[in-house]
Amino acid sequence: MQSSKRFFCFLMLLGLAYLPLPVHAQSEPSAPRQILRIATSSGDSVEIDARFAVTPAQKSQGLMHVTFLAPMHGMMFVMNPPEVAHFWMRNTRLPLDMIFIAPGGRIASIVTRRDTQSDAISTSGTPVEAVLEIAAGASKALGIQPGDTVFYARDAF
Repeated sequence: MQSSKRFFCFLMLLGLAYLPLPVHAQSEPSAPRQILRIATSSGDSVEIDARFAVTPAQKSQGLMHVTFLAPMHGMMFVMNPPEVAHFWMRNTRLPLDMIFIAPGGRIASIVTRRDTQSDAISTSGTPVEAVLEIAAGASKALGIQPGDTVFYARDAF
């Protein structure tokens, strides 16, 4: 009887050794959020609730496989130090506006990408400190254009 009890305990311990780790221990922590303020040339102020892609895994994942992006929401990719940014739409299911933000927060350019699932590259052309992705067409609808200024807590990342 004792040996069968030990054998049972051994099997239980062996089984526990092969259980997967809890999901929270395996997955990437969720991206931090911040409300961005964009001062437009018309004098209006636009607020965007943005998730910040901070880790290499978050930056690599971006908005891939996302099927819904709420109005006034987006994802911000911070480049520290500033660099020429290269973005594609691989595994991206939503059309997006890519807002390239020069050092100091000035919007350098905006590229609208409706070609979802594409490997074509969009580039900032010049070094940028960040790229904000929002729903395609939202920039135009909100009056956001090159030359406008984006304000966010740069020191948080």
